[in-house]
Amino acid sequence: MTKDEFNLKYWMFYMQLENDFSKTFNYVEFTDDNLSTYSKEYAKQLISIGSELDIVFKALCNEVDPTKARSCITDYANILCGYDNLTDATVQFSYNKESYKPFDGWTPNSKPCQPFSGRNRKMISMGF
Repeated sequence: MTKDEFNLKYWMFYMQLENDFSKTFNYVEFTDDNLSTYSKEYAKQLISIGSELDIVFKALCNEVDPTKARSCITDYANILCGYDNLTDATVQFSYNKESYKPFDGWTPNSKPCQPFSGRNRKMISMGF
């Protein structure tokens, strides 16, 4: 897949998800005090983000090794955990300049939500 194909298929939607999440900061500050905040908007965003991750992981698995099964998160982990240092990747959240490792600790033996623990839990608790 070329960069242009990736941008067309995935990046623009990612930007929309990020924009929707950022808008919630008008109402809920991104702080530890608000980790237990619940809203239907956050629930909707979490479902959308999870769905998009599933789509991107499936496409990436197909690029990395099209011969292997890729029907569930365990299949994705078998292919992607060793791919291009994915589990060590660090991202910086533009809102607070904090760094996160969203897939830190993800292995083929992980429970489905295990990568979203520890420091990364803050991002997931807030819906991102």
